[in-house]
Formats: sequence, structure tokens, C-alpha cells
Amino acid sequence: MRVEDLHHTELLELDPEGGVTRFAGQRALLLDAVAMGLLRQYLVENFGLTAARAVLTQFGFAHG
Repeated sequence: MRVEDLHHTELLELDPEGGVTRFAGQRALLLDAVAMGLLRQYLVENFGLTAARAVLTQFGFAHG
């Protein structure tokens, strides 16, 4: 499959009544960049850079 063949309207499903968002058939969460930045800052301040990096790296790996 080529990137030109992908259309977000086919991949993204929004159910306002049920409050469920799906992307490519998988339930998804929509987070803003500010919230992720604040999470990163909190992790670094409370657990140190190494632990924060480990947690966020594992999260990124799980995310794909």
C-alpha cells in the first residue's frame, strides 16, 4: 500500500454518542502536545531524566 492510497476519512471513526474514537479499527486517544510536554516535564522532575526517557521510550515503542 502506498501513502497516496491512504485517506484519513477511511481510517478515522468518530462516535460522538458513545464517545469512542477509532483509528484503523483500534480504539484511540487524542492527546494534545501540551499535555504530553507536561507529562514529560513531570516525569523528569520527579523521577529523573533516565527514568523519564525509559518510560517515554517504552510508550513510543508500544505506540508503534
